Amino acid sequence: MGPTDREALIQYIETQEVHHRKRSFQEEMRAFLEKYHVAYDERYVWD
Repeated sequence: MGPTDREALIQYIETQEVHHRKRSFQEEMRAFLEKYHVAYDERYVWD
């Protein structure tokens, strides 16, 4: 990890709360699963 990576990480952490206000956890998880082509069934993913 170089100095530029460190600054990017710090920036990400500092803005994480604002970022997560835009989408719910479920929306973010769906996007992650779809991005990586993970098959899932909504009936078994959420409580």
